[in-house]
Amino acid sequence: AFAFDHGCQFFRADDARFRADLLQEWLDQGWAAEWTGTFGALGDGEADFFGLPLQPPFFVGVGGMSALPCALLADAAKRGADVQAGVRVARTARLSSGTWLLSGTSGTAAFHDTAEE
Repeated sequence: AFAFDHGCQFFRADDARFRADLLQEWLDQGWAAEWTGTFGALGDGEADFFGLPLQPPFFVGVGGMSALPCALLADAAKRGADVQAGVRVARTARLSSGTWLLSGTSGTAAFHDTAEE
């Protein structure tokens, strides 16, 4: 089957803490993988709006980029997190315990590119 990631097609892991604390588990779990393909441009290449990245490695979600956050949310739910669909994170706060508190907004304000309420 053909799949097309029209949003974020890949991500990088330039920070050593990110690689050690998160990415390695994602790779071990099979949620992410290194992408070793090549980049190209359609047409004359003059319409490039962000520049083709030159420094690998690049990583992708296994099964498409939306599969990675789905796997992360399923894992969080298995660990006891209260995961809710249709809620956009409006604020974050680090608690004294070291954990994070995410405050959300729902309804039409939860849609991408809408004003927070």
